[in-house]
Amino acid sequence: MKGVNLFTPPMLGVALALTSFFPGTILAGGALRDLNAGLPLSAIKDLDFFVPFDTPEEEVAGLLDDCGWSDITQRCSHYFMKGSDGTVEQSIQFSRQGQPDVNVIWMAEGNRPIDRMSKFDFGACQIVWDGRQYHTTSAYIDDMANRTFTLIRADTKEQYDRSMQRWARISERYEGWRLIIPRPFLEQHTDIGLVTFG
Repeated sequence: MKGVNLFTPPMLGVALALTSFFPGTILAGGALRDLNAGLPLSAIKDLDFFVPFDTPEEEVAGLLDDCGWSDITQRCSHYFMKGSDGTVEQSIQFSRQGQPDVNVIWMAEGNRPIDRMSKFDFGACQIVWDGRQYHTTSAYIDDMANRTFTLIRADTKEQYDRSMQRWARISERYEGWRLIIPRPFLEQHTDIGLVTFG
């Protein structure tokens, strides 16, 4: 499994700091997916960390400042986060020149960071690191083996459209990979009769 072992020292430092100081925190998102798919480290634009609901914001900001990510460049409440399903509360983006942005995403009360893994839209995205080990789903393993992005979740038309927009962006970097949309999603959200797109 590839991932944090390929990080630059500053990236690894911030990943270890967040997962160590705030138990339950996970690293998720496109960074792990991209590295395991063979994309270069230079393709990583940001790191997504999900933290427990009761994680103090000021302590997160202080820790990231110590690690060199001192600039807050974006803040979103759950009301404005695209695709929010009620399991996340807010996100804050921290920046450091010459390094990927760090996105810290707070879970909503009653939701654990590790439970986000199975809620990511594509199987290829269902990989996380908790500071000690990697966790994946069978959908992730299948997508990596078959070089596919299989839509796993689209509860609403808005979520479906957002996932299709994400695929349009992601596919530019994933030459030769295929999008797979299970028929139930097509029947629910579109009138398309095809299941697999090259």
